[in-house]
Amino acid sequence: MREASQVWCGGWARVWPRLWIILVALGLGATLILTVSPLDKTLQRDARVENPSARSAAKYLSKYGDLNVTGPLAAVVWVAGAAFKKKRWRKLGLACLMGGLLAGLITNIPRAGLGRPRPYMEIADGFYGPHANGDYQSFPSGHATSSAAVGSAFGASSPVLAIPGAVFAASVSWSRMELDKHHPIDVTVGATIGTVCGLSFASTVPGAWIRLKRKRRRRKLQS
Repeated sequence: MREASQVWCGGWARVWPRLWIILVALGLGATLILTVSPLDKTLQRDARVENPSARSAAKYLSKYGDLNVTGPLAAVVWVAGAAFKKKRWRKLGLACLMGGLLAGLITNIPRAGLGRPRPYMEIADGFYGPHANGDYQSFPSGHATSSAAVGSAFGASSPVLAIPGAVFAASVSWSRMELDKHHPIDVTVGATIGTVCGLSFASTVPGAWIRLKRKRRRRKLQS
């Protein structure tokens, strides 16, 4: 419980002063959707390879980029840390889990509230308001968010994992466009949210080579 509290409090203390980055990403993304939506659709079509092998790879990557899989992966890391008495591993597992969950929560609010249709929907692009139907939950991408959160957390913990973490997150984002589930703006904003949360929580892991500074409150001068 103590380690979980340390990771949560330390991660949130770093996310909070950087929420402006997430809000700017969401605001800029929404503005671009309303102004250059045809270009976004064109880029999404250009990113697709559209052959059976690419689609199979995209399905595989998309499956393992979901929080339903990355969550258990974080649990495995924590269990390994507990088994081998590695505090660093335990905190990394907690950082991946908490960073992914917070990033997913932040992402799901605009996803359900704005109502952007997915690329495969044969209707005009835009925002259709609150929708429980997943067909209208394209912006931002949840898969891009969770994979970026986990990938950046692993990458920040060790230089050895930096490139694999980045490749994993980028591959999942591509897979969502290849499967006609998301536009480039969707995955870009989702990846931004995930990266902010992932790096923030990874900063609590002992020995992490990428650490975001924690904003400390200034003590009032005693009179």
